[in-house]
Amino acid sequence: MTGLQLTPGVVHYSNVIAYNYAGAHTTATSDGFVVDSTLPKSGIVYDGLGSTDLEYMNSSESVSAHWHGFTDTESGIATYYWCFGTRTYVDNRKRDKTECSVLGWTNAGLHVSASSNISTEIPQGNRLYE
Repeated sequence: MTGLQLTPGVVHYSNVIAYNYAGAHTTATSDGFVVDSTLPKSGIVYDGLGSTDLEYMNSSESVSAHWHGFTDTESGIATYYWCFGTRTYVDNRKRDKTECSVLGWTNAGLHVSASSNISTEIPQGNRLYE
């Protein structure tokens, strides 16, 4: 089959009917799937684990962040990845290693905060981004 137009955000089901040579049949239906062709909506990311965004950290041995407001109304958020680096822009379609020069992309699951010890030397006064 080609040329089907499935509606995004709507549950679609596969149905199968099996016939035997005597003409008896049985039917089964899948649990359904949703077409999701839209990107999740971005939320807000804060440096540190407190209730506000940090401008300064007094440690060069660990990094942390927390976030909220990421949504996807069609299929939901499956997992979060986070990283730290010296560049602000992150292409949301790929996890580029050059954007995360301090801490590489790390799977945070469905947690909305994360922290990590780091082994990369960070010179005093450098600005980091997650």
